[in-house]
Amino acid sequence: MKYFLLLSSMFFGHTLTSQITAAWTGYFEGTLLGLIAPMEGIAQGNTWKGVINVNGYVINLDGSIVGDNCEGTMSDPQTQTSIPFQSQMYGNLLTIRIHDINPLTGLKEDMELVFEKKSELSPRGSTNTEESSSFQVIKGKIDPNLIGRWRYTNSYVSGEFSFATDYFMKINADGSLLYTDGRTAGGGPNSSIDSGDGDVYTVSWKAENKIIYLNDGNGWQEYARYYQEGNNLMLTYMNGNKQVWERI
Repeated sequence: MKYFLLLSSMFFGHTLTSQITAAWTGYFEGTLLGLIAPMEGIAQGNTWKGVINVNGYVINLDGSIVGDNCEGTMSDPQTQTSIPFQSQMYGNLLTIRIHDINPLTGLKEDMELVFEKKSELSPRGSTNTEESSSFQVIKGKIDPNLIGRWRYTNSYVSGEFSFATDYFMKINADGSLLYTDGRTAGGGPNSSIDSGDGDVYTVSWKAENKIIYLNDGNGWQEYARYYQEGNNLMLTYMNGNKQVWERI
C-alpha cells in the first residue's frame, strides 16, 4: 500500500508541475522575533528559491520541491553561515523547519517559521499607493523633506537565475504613510515570473532627531534613522542594515 501511494504521489507530482510551481511562487509573510518578515518565493521546475527580508536583513533559501514538501539550505549572507531546512506547503501556509540557536533562549533547538501566502491584487506596472483606508492618522512632528513617493529595489542573483523586488512607500504631509508588499519579477533561461503588486498598508509617521517613528494604532515604534539628500533617502535600521530609497 505504501509503495502504491508513493508511486501515485510521484505520478501526480509529475503531471501537476505547473500547479506546484504556482503554489510555491509568490509573496509570503510571516514574523521573526516579532517583526514582519516578507518573503519572495520563486519555483523553477522542482527548484525553489526564497528570500526573506526583515528590515534589510536578508536570509536566502535554496531547495528542491517534491509535491508539497521542499528540502534545502537556509543561508545568512551577513554571517556567511548556513543550515539545512525542511518545509511543507499546506493551503496558503508555508512552514519552514530548522534546527538552530534560538536567539530568545540562546539554545539550539527545533524551530518552525510559518509564512502565509498573500493574494496578488494589482497588475505589475502599477505603483499604486493610493488605496483608500479608514485608518485614523495619529499626528506627530513631520519632516517636509520626506514627503513624496519612494522606491527601494532588492536584487537577487544565483547562477542564471535572478529576480528583483521593488518596494514602494508614499509619505504624506497629513502624517500618514502608505507602503506596499513588494513587486517581484525575474527568472532564468527557460522561465520567468511576475508576481504583481501586493496589498497597500497605512500607518502614521513622525520624524524626530533624524529618526522615523511609525504607529499602526498600537503606539509609536522606532522604524529607522534617516539621512535625506535630494532624491535619495538612506534608512539605517536598528540592526545596522541600510537601505537607499529613491524618490520617484
